[in-house]
Amino acid sequence: MTFSKPYSRLIIILLILFLGFDLILSAYHYYHLSFDGDLTKIGTPILWYENVMNDPFGINAVTTKIEYGGAGRYFCHQYTVWWCKYGFNLVHSFIKDPVVSVYLMASLFAMLVHVMFLGISYVYIRLVRPMNGLFTLCCLCICTLFIQYGKYYHSIGIIDRSSSYIFFYAFPLLIFALYAYPFFKAYQTANYKLPTWIHLMLIPLTFIVSFSCALIQPIIFIIAILSSIFFIYLPKDSRWNQFLKSNHILFHFLFLLAVCLYAFYVTQFNVEKTHINTLADRYFLLIKGIYYLFFYDTALIYMGIWIGINLFMLNKMNDASFKFYRNQLGLILLFSILYVGLLPFGGYRTYRPYIVRYDTFMPVTFALIYFIGITTIHILALNNIKYSKGYIGLIVLFIGIFTWVDRDLESNHNKEQKEVLYILHHSTDTLINMPRHCNVGTWSTTDYDDEQIMVMLNKIFIQWEIIKPYQRVYVKALNPAIKNE
Repeated sequence: MTFSKPYSRLIIILLILFLGFDLILSAYHYYHLSFDGDLTKIGTPILWYENVMNDPFGINAVTTKIEYGGAGRYFCHQYTVWWCKYGFNLVHSFIKDPVVSVYLMASLFAMLVHVMFLGISYVYIRLVRPMNGLFTLCCLCICTLFIQYGKYYHSIGIIDRSSSYIFFYAFPLLIFALYAYPFFKAYQTANYKLPTWIHLMLIPLTFIVSFSCALIQPIIFIIAILSSIFFIYLPKDSRWNQFLKSNHILFHFLFLLAVCLYAFYVTQFNVEKTHINTLADRYFLLIKGIYYLFFYDTALIYMGIWIGINLFMLNKMNDASFKFYRNQLGLILLFSILYVGLLPFGGYRTYRPYIVRYDTFMPVTFALIYFIGITTIHILALNNIKYSKGYIGLIVLFIGIFTWVDRDLESNHNKEQKEVLYILHHSTDTLINMPRHCNVGTWSTTDYDDEQIMVMLNKIFIQWEIIKPYQRVYVKALNPAIKNE
């Protein structure tokens, strides 16, 4: 895709405006989201999450067979605790209003993950398909397009509306993507010798990715299975076999697999796991979940159409890369089928009634966005005069569809929650009765009747300077004399 200088400058300006506008609207959206019940529980941490903070690698769980909340998920909990303290302190050093600081703290992390997603997507795509400044902007605009908050959020959501879930899904998955990048680069460049500093970085990252997101261990297991199959059936001198047999690569791969196997064993002591349904029941629910994922809204259908058009265009143009991208898509689909097919083995959660939803589907979403991004950039870069104008029109149409669906920013989503926090902050009473017209820091106002919840809320409200150290929040259902320390 080449243009004369005036047109090229105009397109660059339009792309910059679109990207900047999208980022500003995203930040606005994140700021107006309420913080959920788990953010305060994990960020404090509440009593039943203290064990995971004191037993990062599950040694106590394994040796004593004790079960506790969050076993095997230490780093996700640590991220949350750290950000709720130091992230808040950073924001509050500039913004003196503690209520505003709380929401800026949450929105800043969401925005950091948003930008991190764009950056990681770009470096992966650039490695396979080098690009200039214009295509870089195209790539970033395409990737940010898929961070949805409106109707499409329910199938391809990446930045969760619940702040705590960002620490447990999108963020650790992106950390894993950073971990995997040196191996992806080594394979693409056929240079299997990793620098010393990469080796040193990968060792701690192995523990970080293994003891974090619940999705990473199954991803590693599937990769291990597929890698073994390909290693057996591909010719010995194939690129994949040469890559896998490299000492630099094989050591880290086996080390990661071993740590993930141990971390997966530790998660068996997570008291929050549940298997109340039979495996057959969970597979029946999964079928429903897949149906809702594809037909509750049209996001995945449009993404599928976009992918189909891209492959059709590459084939129509007789481009040599068609076979390469077709094989890449085949790998993505094979991984996706295995990954989704294994989800029922992860148990059942009442808040995820159909096993699969936008958060557990996120690894597949990432892969599809990568594929759309790289094939779109490749086609645009071919500059085929016969097809360029029509293809650019289709891209603009897709951008228009995804942008239009994402127009609702829910500007009043946390209005009542802020009102409650300001009531608490402005109160001069030593004992402050908790307003019950809106849940704050919990999933429901009925949670206020739990003594441990109130202990937790008092701790986090004092930490965030919503109330002063000598003040205590209580509910009339509890005895005000209870020590909330």
